[in-house]
Amino acid sequence: VSVLLVFLAIYAVYQYFSGWDVLRGRALDDLLTRYHATGFQDLHLTFAGMIGLAMPVAAVLYSDKVLKSSVLVLSGAVSVTTAMARTIMLGLIGCGALFLFLGSRKLRIAGLLLIAAMIILPNGIFNASGERLKRGLKISEAPVEQQGDPTRIYLWKSALNIISHYPWLGVGEGNWLPAFECYGVAYDNYSTTAGAHNDFLNSMVENGIPGGAILIALWIAIV
Repeated sequence: VSVLLVFLAIYAVYQYFSGWDVLRGRALDDLLTRYHATGFQDLHLTFAGMIGLAMPVAAVLYSDKVLKSSVLVLSGAVSVTTAMARTIMLGLIGCGALFLFLGSRKLRIAGLLLIAAMIILPNGIFNASGERLKRGLKISEAPVEQQGDPTRIYLWKSALNIISHYPWLGVGEGNWLPAFECYGVAYDNYSTTAGAHNDFLNSMVENGIPGGAILIALWIAIV
């Protein structure tokens, strides 16, 4: 995984600037004259999520070797930035803070580097990613109508509405869409309705409050 992270970062940079998925022979989704890198995955969010999980573990395993952990941290930062995945970009800043405050002396160096990378990269060579993040946070200089997307808020409200109708057993695995059709909150500009856009809420929708509680307990144990 550690070796692959480096190659993935290189390939992701190629995708970000070229807009081409070599493995699948197709064009990538574009935004602001740049492209959502997908690495070896089928979707940029899947790619960024995989990196967001794998990189911190790999960096910790090599925390006693500053150079190796730094290379891994930079590879993960580059990959996530080229994927333009806003939540994972913010998540890596949080990861850097965990390294900084809870890690060993050498791991703190990696934490500082990760935070710096996630600030510098989106405002430098990968500025399309930075602009996407700013628009999501509504701090961009772009026109107001191009900023923000309340889709998640309405999806979360819809999820809570579904949970209120099926609190204990949920609607079952893979049944978000039919449940959303019945109990989804009306909104004319959904950018997606494929899920609750929140793993914990999605788990509660499908498996009830007990299922969601188990997932939350699992994450607490991991952290």
